[in-house]
Amino acid sequence: MADISVLFFIEPGEPTQNGQIESFNGRFRAECLDQEWFTSLSHARDIIEAWRTKYNTLRSHSSLGYLPPNLWALKLDLSPNLLYC
Repeated sequence: MADISVLFFIEPGEPTQNGQIESFNGRFRAECLDQEWFTSLSHARDIIEAWRTKYNTLRSHSSLGYLPPNLWALKLDLSPNLLYC
C-alpha cells in the first residue's frame, strides 16, 4: 500500500501560518547573525555551530518549565545525548 503525502505550503506574505519557525528565524538573526561579522565560510560555520549548541543545550525553554534541555534531561534522569539524535 502506497503512502500518500500531501504538502501544504505557507502562502506568500503569511508568516503567521508558521509562527514557530518565524520565531526561531527572528531569534537566530537577532542573537547570532546580527551580532557577528563573518570573515569566511568556515568562520560562519564555527560561529553558527557554537550558537546552535548553546541554543539547543544551555538556553532555557519555556516548554521545559524554563529549564535548559541538559538540566531537564538530568531532572528526568535521561541522557542529554538522547534528546538530539
